[in-house]
Amino acid sequence: MPPVSVDNQRQFVEFPLVQREGQYVIDFNRLDAVMADSQNKAIIVCNPHNPGGCVWTTTELQRLQDIANAHHVLVLADEIHDDVAFSDNLPVSMLSDLMGSEAASQTVLMKSATKAFNLAGVKCAFLAVKNPALLATLKHAAAAEAIEEVNTLGVVATQTAYEQGAQWLTEVNAYLEENRNLAYEYLRENIPMIRPMYPEGTYLMWLDFMAYDLSDDELDEKLRSLGHICLNRGIDYGQTGSGFMRLNFAVDRDVLKDALQRLKAFDTAVRKK
Repeated sequence: MPPVSVDNQRQFVEFPLVQREGQYVIDFNRLDAVMADSQNKAIIVCNPHNPGGCVWTTTELQRLQDIANAHHVLVLADEIHDDVAFSDNLPVSMLSDLMGSEAASQTVLMKSATKAFNLAGVKCAFLAVKNPALLATLKHAAAAEAIEEVNTLGVVATQTAYEQGAQWLTEVNAYLEENRNLAYEYLRENIPMIRPMYPEGTYLMWLDFMAYDLSDDELDEKLRSLGHICLNRGIDYGQTGSGFMRLNFAVDRDVLKDALQRLKAFDTAVRKK
């Protein structure tokens, strides 16, 4: 259970996504059943999804919002990665008018410039709501937890990123899109036992290593010892991440090519044993 849930005297309910044709999808019938439990008060929606990389469609988000409205469930929309958007898929915010008028009353947008603009060190994020009553509740909670203040550097950096960083971000996203395509095509053509999910957003690629039939610890150890590469362990993102690893492709293209060659070396070495 995530520490933030425990620290706030809340119970965390895990809702695994379903894999279909190499991509995550939402089981809406099961989601409706889970939300129908009166003890479930809020849902966190990550769009674009981390670590899967999928961008939920407007239709999917509208259906999710309709279910939440029907059961009076607060929607916490984590859209921290939505600035990393590629030409083939643009995210829609859950605070968009496309979600309907009811969304305003029970949706909290959670956002930061830190992912797209590489500003994690400034530790600055923000919430956005349309409902005045909900805003008052959030302000009261922030004051009670003494977290309503942010550092000056974080504010200036965030404001500068959004006001002056558009051209820079456009160029970065174009570079990342080429990196994504390179990594995805290389893995499918050269290391078919590693099955990548196609990232529609974010700069992260979710890699399925289950064909190697290794435990999570064995997989991590062999990647390090045979491939000389360290990836984010999928198991760290929950039990459904077992057998997966996460690759960050927001790097110089030569670094990415080197990483892919190391994955190839791992594959070759493992299959020889």
